[in-house]
Formats: sequence, C-alpha cells, structure tokens
Amino acid sequence: MYLIDGYNLLYQTDFPEKEGLINAVNEFCRTRRKTAIIIFDGRCPHDLNTNFVQVIFTGDADDGIARLIDKCDNPSMYVLVTSDKEIRYLARQKKIKCIKSEEFNFSASKPVPIDPDEQATFFMTDSEVKKQLKEFNNFENKNI
Repeated sequence: MYLIDGYNLLYQTDFPEKEGLINAVNEFCRTRRKTAIIIFDGRCPHDLNTNFVQVIFTGDADDGIARLIDKCDNPSMYVLVTSDKEIRYLARQKKIKCIKSEEFNFSASKPVPIDPDEQATFFMTDSEVKKQLKEFNNFENKNI
C-alpha cells in the first residue's frame, strides 16, 4: 500500500489539479495490483475515492501522515511517497520504504525506484484487508 503526501506529489507533476493526480495513482495501483491512500491538506466537499485509492483530507497532511505511520502495524507492506524530510525520517524509523515525490514514476512500464524488497511483497489476505480498512476508517472518522 502506498501512503502518498498529496500536494507534495502533485507539485512534482504536470497535473493541473488533484483529480488528475488521483486518477494517475489509481491507474498506477490498478496495473500493479496495489492500493494507495493519498492525504491532502484542507477539506473537500465531495468524495474523491476510487477503486484503488482512498483520498483523505485533513487540516495538516504532515500530521495526518505521521499518525498513519504511527498506526502501521506491518511496515513491510507500506511505501511512503513524499519529499518531506521529517515525514521520511519518521517512516524510516518504522522501517517503511520511502520514495521521494520527484522520483515517483507513474508509468506502468517503468520500474519505480524503490527498495527491491517491495516488489516481493505479497498481496494481503481478505482478513488483512478488512482489518486495515477498519483501522483506516476508524482513523479517518477521528477527524485528523
């Protein structure tokens, strides 16, 4: 699962708005059979979730990402996408793999510059998916 610092990645792309970024991440995840959570600063009046991407809006994305990192019980299944040094430091402390936003590659045909272990990550079982969704839904409902 990819944890993505929304505006941090958006500003490294040519997408004019967040919906383009969300669609590109959705396609990226679909082709790789992965999921993602994109965390943006601020609020949004409508649901931007897709089949493979959960979109969370919070007052401060860095704080929201830090809370998600803190809640990660299986760090090997996560990849953080951000160039924020403090957030990357927190992730590395939890042994979560990191990709700088400027190095993230949306192309399905080109490899993503991450640790080789990530490619060997197996998909979650149905029970693991249910547990993670429950955990993140509880997290989302606490108004981070």
